[in-house]
Amino acid sequence: PSSPQPIVARAHRPARRLAQGLAAAAVVAVLVGGATLLLATRNVPARPDRQVALAVPGGAATAGDARGTVALYRETAGVGVRLTMTGLEPNEAGSRYECWWVGRNGKVSAGSFRVGPDGVVDVRLNVAGSLDGPVRINVNKVTATSETTVLTADVA
Repeated sequence: PSSPQPIVARAHRPARRLAQGLAAAAVVAVLVGGATLLLATRNVPARPDRQVALAVPGGAATAGDARGTVALYRETAGVGVRLTMTGLEPNEAGSRYECWWVGRNGKVSAGSFRVGPDGVVDVRLNVAGSLDGPVRINVNKVTATSETTVLTADVA
């Protein structure tokens, strides 16, 4: 008496199929990511539409050596705001900096950010504003008990 033989004799290889599928998915992800990055960087203008220096507002004793520039970029949904600053006081626990866009439609927040121990920041924010007409950019330091304008710029 002989033992029964299997009807189909082949090796079972699900791990190999899974590895091939994962490799193909990784290649697609890299291609899509590269194309997205290329399109995103292609749409960012190399030069801003406007660039002005940030100044310490009159009478502000708390600003220290704070200075910087604000670059403004026209975008389809408003304005891109790039703040490049040095000499800011680092954030304490519970504090933050805010960028305010003050224009003919009132005061609109462009966003908030934190400053590390070196006092340097380079941040890109977006605001639902327009470069048509004069505006003011305020950089305020906000704590639990106060809000102080540290730097400001008038954009004509």
